[in-house]
Amino acid sequence: MTISKSCSSPGCEATSGDVAFQLYDGMPLCPDHYRQKIKCDLMNQFEAWHQGADPPQRFKYLLGRVSHEEDWPMKGGSYLSRARIRDRGYAFEKTPCGCRFCITRHPGAFKNGYVEKKVVETWSADLQAETLTLIACRNWTDDDPDL
Repeated sequence: MTISKSCSSPGCEATSGDVAFQLYDGMPLCPDHYRQKIKCDLMNQFEAWHQGADPPQRFKYLLGRVSHEEDWPMKGGSYLSRARIRDRGYAFEKTPCGCRFCITRHPGAFKNGYVEKKVVETWSADLQAETLTLIACRNWTDDDPDL
């Protein structure tokens, strides 16, 4: 198998000798075209998401990937990994500039080795400002999922 030594974006003259390529959907892309492509795909998935419906799984995947790779600021004193957004986020609600979603957390479980308490965090993702903000935290109830 031959690996391309040039960017897959039409008209781009970057070569693997100039910059480190990143793969996206199996295509090698220079850093500039990689960022453009992944952000464009995130926005396309956002636009395809119908208000009141669950978001496309690809949207959750891309939200986690883009926010992680672009190192979006996380406001509110907590942390979300790309996998937590993709696999454990629930109750997604589309907003004009992004979305809100919940995640069940288990504070102290890693340190203590067991789950003593569960909390539900509500996050806001602003796709334009490229930020993730913890907007609420409450105790978990039996009606909440524990993903």
